[in-house]
Amino acid sequence: HLQKRTDVQNIDLMNLSGFCRNCLSRWYAEAAEENGLDITKDRAKEIVYGMPHNIWKEKTKNLKKTKITYLESYINNFLKGSIIQR
Repeated sequence: HLQKRTDVQNIDLMNLSGFCRNCLSRWYAEAAEENGLDITKDRAKEIVYGMPHNIWKEKTKNLKKTKITYLESYINNFLKGSIIQR
């Protein structure tokens, strides 16, 4: 599910669940090691993120910029509307 919901930021996940994708990938790698599987932390991140971690970071950086631009526009329009209505 998290692989398909790349729009959900780690901080949001942390606030709601108490853990993030990095925690989940670390636990995944630790469990694999305990069971005799050779999975690196980077491979575990790729499994959890659904893509290499550096690509996910780049995609979400662009998504963050888009969200910030949207929120700034919304706030500015809201404030203009509030001033006009007074």
